[in-house]
Amino acid sequence: MNGWTPLHYAAKDGYSATCELIINEVKDKNPKSESGLTPLHFAARNGQLSICQLIVDNVQDKNPKDKTGWTPLHYAARNGHISVCEFIVGKIDDMNTSNSSGDTPLHFAAEKGHFKICKQIIEKIRTKNPENDDGWTPLHYAARNGHFSVCEFIIGKIDDVNTSNSSGDTPLHFAAEKGHLKICKQSIEKISAKNPENDDGWTPLHLAAQNKHMELCKLIHDHIKNNDSRSNLNEDLSCIL
Repeated sequence: MNGWTPLHYAAKDGYSATCELIINEVKDKNPKSESGLTPLHFAARNGQLSICQLIVDNVQDKNPKDKTGWTPLHYAARNGHISVCEFIVGKIDDMNTSNSSGDTPLHFAAEKGHFKICKQIIEKIRTKNPENDDGWTPLHYAARNGHFSVCEFIIGKIDDVNTSNSSGDTPLHFAAEKGHLKICKQSIEKISAKNPENDDGWTPLHLAAQNKHMELCKLIHDHIKNNDSRSNLNEDLSCIL
């Protein structure tokens, strides 16, 4: 099937003894399928630590890319396999390599709210909040999905808390749209532009109002009323509601 070997199947299903038997008998101990997936990709994706250890200890490339740039660490980070991530991170130099869309393992860990994995990776990398090809950062994903602890940790490690993506949207835009009050409060206290516009002129206040997050509207308004020309809360709300 698409270049899969018996080792692919054994690794995917967690048969560690079978994997060991095969690895001891073959030259290529982490073969690639037609799509570039290796047994290590499957073991990492499914959280099979012992199989990951077996393969990694027998190959030179310890975090190979498939044809779309996904590595075993991408899969392990996305699926929340802490022990697998810790093991792979300890074996490689570039633990936050990007796939063909510019997404790193940290993007996926942040998107899914895997705090311990985010912490593992961030403490090992220089760029703590990298952008993908569309300008999305791990903080964008964490803010959109309401992962407060992840947001708090990232914010504590970076200077530009409210960077914008290719559409001009900031983490605050997404948190406001979804009604994540604690994340919005956390972000607003760290930034100078309390109600930034995206490329279409939409602000976090617009998005909070449109989605009827009234407590959040008041929070944003209270922070901008002293220095923002759009300081009439009723006018901001009435144009949308």
